[in-house]
Amino acid sequence: RYAVFAELAVRHQCAVVLGHHQDDVAENVLMRLARGATVGAVSGLAPWRAPYLRPLLGVSKQSLREWLELHKLPHREDASNAKMAYSRNYVRHQIVTALQERYSCASRQLASFAQKAAQVSQYLCARLDEEMVLARGPDCVELSSKPLSDLPYAVFYEFMCSVVEREFPGRRPSHTSFLQAYEACGDGQKGERS
Repeated sequence: RYAVFAELAVRHQCAVVLGHHQDDVAENVLMRLARGATVGAVSGLAPWRAPYLRPLLGVSKQSLREWLELHKLPHREDASNAKMAYSRNYVRHQIVTALQERYSCASRQLASFAQKAAQVSQYLCARLDEEMVLARGPDCVELSSKPLSDLPYAVFYEFMCSVVEREFPGRRPSHTSFLQAYEACGDGQKGERS
C-alpha cells in the first residue's frame, strides 16, 4: 500500500495525507516499547515524513467519530481492524482498551510521551553529533571515542542508532555490535579515534 502511495506522490508531485490519529500513536508506542525501540523511534509516526502528512496525530479516534457524526459524513472502517490475528489489533483491542478504561487519558498521555521522547532524542543526538563527528566519508563516519566513552550506555546507544539511521539508511547493526563498540571505547582507547 505504501509503495503505491509513494509512487502516486512522485507522479503527481504531491503529499499523501494519512488518517493516523492519537490512538494509532498510542498503539505504536506500546508495540515499539515491547519490541525494544530507541527513545527517538518510540512513536514511529511523524507528522511529516515525505511524502506522508499525518495532520490528525493529536486528535483522538473518539473525537474524529463525533465530528463525522455531527457533520453526517460517512467513514470506512477496514474489516481487517477487527481481526485479532494481527498484533496491532491485539494491542488496540486488548491493551489500549484496558488502559483507556482504567486511565481515560492513556492514549493522549502515550502520544504526548512519544512526542517528548522524539524531541529529547533529536536534541540530544544533534548536540552529540556536533561534538563527536570528526569526519564523514561515503562509507564511514569517524567519531571521537573519548566523549563516547564518557556517555551512559543508553545515551551512547540512542546516538549511535541515530548516526546509523541517518548515514547508512537500511542498515541495522545488532544490539550486541553496539555494546561491543561501547566497551571498546572504554577499553584503553580513551582519547583515540575509533
